[in-house]
Amino acid sequence: MKLNNFCLVAIFTMILYSVVLFFYYDKTQENSIEYAKEATEDFFRTQKATKKFFNEAIRPIVQKQYEKKGYLSKFFPELYSCTYASKEINNYYNKLRVKDGLPKIEVSFLSYNPKNPKNRASKKEEDLIKKFNKKKISSYYEVFEKNGKKYLYYIKPTAPIKKMCMRCHGNPKDAPKALIKKYGKINGFNHKLGEIRAVTKIVVPIDKYIRDSQKLFWIICISTFSILVFIFVLTRIFV
Repeated sequence: MKLNNFCLVAIFTMILYSVVLFFYYDKTQENSIEYAKEATEDFFRTQKATKKFFNEAIRPIVQKQYEKKGYLSKFFPELYSCTYASKEINNYYNKLRVKDGLPKIEVSFLSYNPKNPKNRASKKEEDLIKKFNKKKISSYYEVFEKNGKKYLYYIKPTAPIKKMCMRCHGNPKDAPKALIKKYGKINGFNHKLGEIRAVTKIVVPIDKYIRDSQKLFWIICISTFSILVFIFVLTRIFV
């Protein structure tokens, strides 16, 4: 092959190779977000399972014994609130993560009408709750950066209000007296069956997923570039 033709082929190949790498790099970034989403989805399942176990297995038994003994003057969120229990479990979980040198995973249960003001949803999250109720969306996520680190902000609706929830979130007249004493008659009440009153927000650090995808990109990049150079050398020698 003549030198001029060889140089033209080499230049064209490298330009094409660069374009392919550009699109592939962009794809690896997308994949890192998808991997983070999949991991977060599994975290959502764990939270959902925790609440389900609390509501269906623990609370009915404990609550029955609690009321049978006449402990109606005090309200213990550990016995009544699956949200409180889930949040406390996540606090223990984060202590284990920190102990193992891993960043915390933030879990929040937010409502436009919470009993505890700390759980009040932002305007943006209130709008999302409205969209969940209108069935316009089933989840929401975005990626944001804070202090040089990237995070996945992922929100899903909590389960619609069921009959068992109405005692503490329906008519305040039906609520335990101890609950009214602690939170009052307004906050967290007057909801309807089937309504979505809150969301679960999970914030996950995703730098590790991005680094793993970048490592794979550079391995493939260096490997394919080495193969191209090898082919060019053989072509120059034998053709």
